This record gives sequence, structure tokens and C-alpha cells, in this order.
Amino acid sequence: MKKSALFCAVLPALAGSIAGAGVVDLRDLPGNFDQALWGHPDTTMYAQSVQATDVFLDEFRFRATSTSVGGINYTLVVTGARPDAGGLGWAPNLTDIRYESSLSNIDGSGIMNEAVFNPNINVANGELLFFVLNTYTVGPTGIGTVRATEFNGTDQYLPGEFVFLNTSGPGASLDDLIGMDWSHRFDNGEDLAIFASFSVPTPGTTFVLGIGALAGTRRRR
Repeated sequence: MKKSALFCAVLPALAGSIAGAGVVDLRDLPGNFDQALWGHPDTTMYAQSVQATDVFLDEFRFRATSTSVGGINYTLVVTGARPDAGGLGWAPNLTDIRYESSLSNIDGSGIMNEAVFNPNINVANGELLFFVLNTYTVGPTGIGTVRATEFNGTDQYLPGEFVFLNTSGPGASLDDLIGMDWSHRFDNGEDLAIFASFSVPTPGTTFVLGIGALAGTRRRR
């Protein structure tokens, strides 16, 4: 995903100009465990649905680990939702990509690390978003685990659901996966143990984001 120099330059300024609002935090809950296996050669896509609690997505976090040589290369993709059979009835809409990160890595140390992203995008309060952990398009890297809420226990986050996609990747593009059926684990009451922060941008932030949009900083499929 290409980002303009202007957009990258103003990101540090945005951090101090966002007013606090609501968060979804599923980390450190009783019963949290390590959900396996994420990455190549099989389950190349993990995703978690989250209901937006305000109009600006400023931060996303998840925890993962790997013991594979070289770890796991991946990107974070934020999408809208589309109807899908199973579970709560929704899956990532890969024709509606709101944000795509640059290439990131979970190292192969076997230590659980927390990855932090700052999408800084406008969303609709109450809409359903999917946070997709994508190893499909980045090459045949290793496998690992992602922290999740209690397996087959109490559903800790009723609006959301953990879904996954087994593929024979890597593929050339996420477009290759449009329309594929995702696997659902709603019956087990499980979510990925993510953190998502939503807020209300100040007028100054809204102006800066408008400039970034005009400069072509975000790509929609």
C-alpha cells in the first residue's frame, strides 16, 4: 500500500490531537490461551470482527508468537463485513479494504510479543469491521500461535467473532480470496485477544486526514 510523504509526516502529530472514547480490550482475560496454528503452510488468514465504538480507529494490538526460523511475515488488513454462512454470519469483505499495513514480522524466538498498529482511519460508529492477520500474500513463512479468549468457554465479546481461512497460498493478491467461505468458531465462544481503540478526532485532525485522503493515502478495492 502506497503512502504519501505528507501522510507519514503528520502521523506523530495526530497522536496528541485525538480525544479519547471507547476501546475493545480482550487481552489478559481469565482463560485466554494460544490459538494454533496461524501462518503457512495451511491457515494463512486469521481475522476478528469488532464493532466500532466511535468514528475514528486509532490503534489496534494483538499478541502472537512463533518458533519457526525467521518467524512469521504478515500484514494487518482492516475491512468492512460481508454476509457469510456460519457463526454470526459475517466475514471480511475483501472488496472493502480500509487499511493495509506494511510488511511486519513476528520473530521466531518463541516469546509472546504484542504488535501495535495505528490505522488512523475514519469509520462509522457501530459498524462491523474485520481485522485480518494476513500471511497469504507475503510468501511461505512459518507458523505460530495468536492469543485468544477461552476456548469453548464463556463468550467474552458478544458482538465479535474469530474466523479463519485455510488456503494453499501464497497468492498474488487478496483479490484471489474474494467470495471464499471462511471457517467460524462462534459455537466455541472464542475471539482473538485483541485491543482496538476508537476515538473522536478533533477538528484539526479531521482537516489533516482530509488532506491525506486527497493525496491518495488509502486504497479501496
